[in-house]
Formats: sequence, structure tokens, C-alpha cells
Amino acid sequence: NVDNPLPTDESIRMYKWNDTHYNALFNGVPAGPSVSLSLSSDGRALAVGLPYDSSYGSYGGSTRVYNFYPESPCVDPSELLLRISLTTDGNPHETSWELRVDSEVKLRSGPLSGEKYITFVEEICVPAEACVRFRVFDTEGDGLNYPGVFALMLNGEEVARGDEFGNSWSYDVTNCNGFVTQPPSASPVTQSPSASPVKQCEDGSNLVTIEITLGEQPRDSYWYLTDADAGSDNDIIFDGPYQFNGTVVKEVCMPVSACYRFRLESTDDTSAMIYLDGNEFANTSTENTVNIGDSC
Repeated sequence: NVDNPLPTDESIRMYKWNDTHYNALFNGVPAGPSVSLSLSSDGRALAVGLPYDSSYGSYGGSTRVYNFYPESPCVDPSELLLRISLTTDGNPHETSWELRVDSEVKLRSGPLSGEKYITFVEEICVPAEACVRFRVFDTEGDGLNYPGVFALMLNGEEVARGDEFGNSWSYDVTNCNGFVTQPPSASPVTQSPSASPVKQCEDGSNLVTIEITLGEQPRDSYWYLTDADAGSDNDIIFDGPYQFNGTVVKEVCMPVSACYRFRLESTDDTSAMIYLDGNEFANTSTENTVNIGDSC
């Protein structure tokens, strides 16, 4: 790419020559600092070898094989092919994900405990006119650490990718405007009924949930949460800017006697909902700065 000659991420991108220029076949195949590649003679299968060293807790490596489908396997013309790819990090037991079509869970990750640095790929045909929503969760609130990453591809085009998402992150694969969902106070479904990524606060603390819905210019959006009693330079959370639009959820336990201050900086229609112990407390449709706590 003449405009951007240096790679901006560690991923493998494939292109096909059509006698005048190269067209992208698919993007988002995870790579790493040291990669070996093997392409089949027909150009439809790619084997990726990824060695790991002791810095990732393992001396073993892995080989992944990707297939290229020139045509969508979805028979129904009203459906789209969605590919979900997730590479676990060093704490796979913290991560889970689900895919909902309207209100029904269509796919859900199985137990990932013990599956370090492994890429899981699922493909499903989804209706274009339904509300298709992907959500990924992390019980410790730190998202995926390197080389962990997730990517979504719709009809061969990468539409979302991420790793740092806090407690949870959601992306509307199709248009979900007007579709009613449960507020973040409801525990999302994870790999087992007893597991829940919702943070548990000790006595004397309130759970603050911040839900950021990103607009069309996510790279221009960031926000921060500060302890108002400790001064403006004491950031409890600073997040953004972002690569893709979607919804980001972060949680923090706030002492009952504290006063926290939330501030959203954005140039587009990015918005925020703030919940206190599961109850809606404020939103940024009226103001970008919100004080949280009875002592404010």
C-alpha cells in the first residue's frame, strides 16, 4: 500500500490478481513476530505456523489452516456468511463470547480453560434483516492480552477486530436499530450458568457500569473516569480512541463515600450510559460530564 507502506498490525492479508490490480480475498488472519507460511497451489488454502517462546508461557508452536471460499456457502440469498475468529491469550478461562440473532443465542463459546494461544473459528449464515449481535466477555476486565485477538468477517470483509475491551464488548453485525435488549445489569450468558463477567463489589462500594456506544468516527472518541476528590489528574479509567464502532462496557467498584467524575470526548454521535448498581444513573444525551456519587 503506497499510502501506508508499513504494517499497522501483525496480521496476514491475501490478495488475488485480476490482470489489472489485486483484490483482497480476506483479511484478519492472525500472525505474530515470527511466522512461516505455505500456500496451496490453487491459492485457496493457507497454512500459518506460529512459534511461541517462553515469554508467552509455552515453548510449543501451532499451525493453522485457512480455506478460501470463492462463493458463499449460504444457500439462502437473504443470508450473510459470518466468520468469528478468536485467539486466546494466556488466561483463556477469563474469556467467553456469544452470538445472538434477535433475542436467541445461536452460537456460544465452549469452555476455553487450558486452551492458551489457540485460534477458534466459527462460521454461520445469518439473516441480513435480523438483529445479529456479537458479544465477548472477560471476567477480569482486562480484555485479551497479546497475542489474543478476535475478528469478525462478514461476506469476506473484516468488519471488527479488537483485544482491549474491558469486561465486555459488543458489535452489531447487522442493523439493530429499534431492537430492544436487556440493560447491562442483566448477567450475560457465558460458558456455564454459574459464570458471570459482572464484577462483584465488596460491602461499602457501588458498582459503576459505563456503556459506550460508538458512532461513525470511533477514532475521535475517548473518555475518562476520575476521582473528583483526588484531583483531575487522578484517572481511574482512561479509554480510547477506538478502531471500530460498537459498544464498549467497563465496570469499576466505587466507594460509597467517593465522588467520581465521568467525561466523554467525541466529535460524532458517540454516547454513554452510566449505571449505578444496575440502575440507570445518567446518559450523555444531555451532558458530556457526569458526577457519580451521593457525595458529589
